Amino acid sequence: MTFAFEKLVLDGVWELQSRPLKGKTDDIYTISVAQIAGTRSGKHRFIFTDPRYLATTAGRQYNIHLDKNKPVPDLLTLQSTSTADPRYQKVVDDFASFGPPRFKKTVAAAREKLLKS
Repeated sequence: MTFAFEKLVLDGVWELQSRPLKGKTDDIYTISVAQIAGTRSGKHRFIFTDPRYLATTAGRQYNIHLDKNKPVPDLLTLQSTSTADPRYQKVVDDFASFGPPRFKKTVAAAREKLLKS
């Protein structure tokens, strides 16, 4: 477990936040982590869908600045940044790759049973 947790921390699990449910919404991912180190502890939980969409597309964030002191047509400044973040896909991949084949087989069987119910 320690190795898996260290991999999640390396891939940014503490910095990721809940995102609007966009892209393929068939599967909803809920990630909860907790850590105790000596007398200090912390918990973090976030929800998202479609990690591939979040890693590659996810949209853009726009910042608009209107400056009343600039002459027309230069009074508007528009900047945009991508909101795509590959860490969402990395975290899902970390969970999917965790454990020996027997453990993965047990998880797959449990998931199939859950989907049939």
